[in-house]
Amino acid sequence: MSEREQYGKLADELEDRADTLADENDKLGERIAGARDHWERTRAETGAGTPDWDDPDDEEDDDDDRDEDEDEDEDD
Repeated sequence: MSEREQYGKLADELEDRADTLADENDKLGERIAGARDHWERTRAETGAGTPDWDDPDDEEDDDDDRDEDEDEDEDD
């Protein structure tokens, strides 16, 4: 097999792989869209609002900082 034939064969294999990946990408996009649609329907049916993305532990962390400051004062 000549070098040109080897490169041609490799190019064909890579093209097939690219086609396979493109198909898988399309399927994944469809699954994502389906999941989003399902989530939006469920959210609308249950009346659930958008969650509060603030970290509920933030306020607790502030309390922990104050406790540490008090502990340091006691050590002095």
